[in-house]
Order: sequence, then structure tokens, then C-alpha cells
Amino acid sequence: MIHVTEESVVVEFPAQGGGVVVCRVHGEIDIEARGRLREALAQAAARATAGVVVDCAGLDFADSTLLNALIMLRRQAGARHLRVALAAPTRQLLHLLDLTGTTALLPCFPSRAAAVAALGSAPRAWCGT
Repeated sequence: MIHVTEESVVVEFPAQGGGVVVCRVHGEIDIEARGRLREALAQAAARATAGVVVDCAGLDFADSTLLNALIMLRRQAGARHLRVALAAPTRQLLHLLDLTGTTALLPCFPSRAAAVAALGSAPRAWCGT
């Protein structure tokens, strides 16, 4: 497994099989993390063959910076017929998704394992355009 660390974002590229790339976001995601976050998510979408899971278990705070990056990730992934899912989203992130009406765009799972399993087993049309 290859790790790319950018302070508040860690991208994990699987050594083999599955095709699901996991991005762990932790700490505070705000305007200061915007460039690193977008770059890491774009790299994840470029390397994935099945989908991208954004693991939010270690997230302390997120504002519209994370929301914008997730929407951009979904567009990039959708263009390649990949799926995107969130793992262990915080209550605050779920509230942000609900307020903005983006809950349907980003399926949420209670754990990283559940999200990876869902992306690895779902048909490609599960989250397309």
C-alpha cells in the first residue's frame, strides 16, 4: 500500500486488486487545506478503478471546503464511471450534506470496511453521472 500524506489528508492506494482507493481526512478541513485536499482527491480518482472512499472517521471540523472538494471528486470520478462513498461521516458533515441537498450524491456508510465493500461489489452504474 502506498501512502501519500498531506497533513490532514492521507491517500491510500491499494497494492493490488479491488480498485478502491481510500482517502482519510482528519483534523480540520477548511480553506487552508483546500489545495492539498483537491490534489489528493484528484490523485485518488485518477488511480482508482472501482471507486474512491473518503474516510471521515478522524474528522474534527469541515466547512464548505470539504463539501466543494467532495462534489468535485464525484464529478471527476463520475467522468470515469467510478463510484464515490463516504465512510463514518461525522454528525456535522451529515448536517452539512443535508442542508445543501447533497446527501443523495454521496452515499454514506457507517465504516470504512462497509464503504469499501459496497464500492467493490456494486455494479458500475451504482454511481455514474
